[in-house]
Amino acid sequence: MLVLGGLFFFTLQNKTAQQQAAKPAEDSCPNLTIITPKQGTKITSPMTVTVIVDNTKSQSCHWTVFEAQAGTMTLTDSTGQTIGTGVLTTTSEWMTDKAVIYNGTINLTKIPASSYITLTVTEEDPSGKGGKQITLPLKY
Repeated sequence: MLVLGGLFFFTLQNKTAQQQAAKPAEDSCPNLTIITPKQGTKITSPMTVTVIVDNTKSQSCHWTVFEAQAGTMTLTDSTGQTIGTGVLTTTSEWMTDKAVIYNGTINLTKIPASSYITLTVTEEDPSGKGGKQITLPLKY
């Protein structure tokens, strides 16, 4: 009975991870676009992330940039464990009305529990209230 219960739990957990990986990237703020990696891409460590912040696109949403930093990045595995973090920065002029490219690198600190992982980019928010987030399902 315990073996069957364990098998059921493992199957359910793997199916949940697959379903999460199949979800499209959240578009809570269209002013940040993840250029690389692409959704569903198989990644290696270190992983480079490139985004564009273009606050000219929408009046209803503004992606906050603070001191040339566009946000933090977190990689999580299918169990929700953090397996890597990084920061998106630019060396370009960031105090502009034009689109700006930001880059960051994430080194995996742990081996993921499964091949399904999620990249989360969180907006810089100097107020400490927590910023907007965009998620992207990937594979390891």
